[in-house]
Amino acid sequence: MAESVTPTGSDNRNNAISTTATVVIYPLSETAAFVMKLARIYQQDQLAGLLEALDDGSYRFTYDTAFHGEPVSLTMPTRQRVWEFPNFPAPFEGLLPEGVQLDALLRIRKLDRNDLFGQLLAVGRDVVGSLRIEAAK
Repeated sequence: MAESVTPTGSDNRNNAISTTATVVIYPLSETAAFVMKLARIYQQDQLAGLLEALDDGSYRFTYDTAFHGEPVSLTMPTRQRVWEFPNFPAPFEGLLPEGVQLDALLRIRKLDRNDLFGQLLAVGRDVVGSLRIEAAK
């Protein structure tokens, strides 16, 4: 439902001339989610797509329209161009360090243990396999 607001004012130089303008405010969709963090995902040095962390806690990976290489994961074939996840995507979580390497990363980079996206960005240039992850601006 739109809300209409009508401001009025006066101009002291012209002896109380009144102006009226109508401003219509539309509420955001209840399902709209905003991108909080964004990363470029490269497969064998070719841009494969973008990984997004959304403000509602979900994640989305979108293959780049020009990408026609190997999928970033066998569980994410390229025939489906957009992948949505309620939690951090398992194919990317599998790239994160564990144990003492994780503890060192968290301490050195001052990252929160629950910030999996931040951890991925921190190690993205040095992950196992053919992927490379870079922060997108």
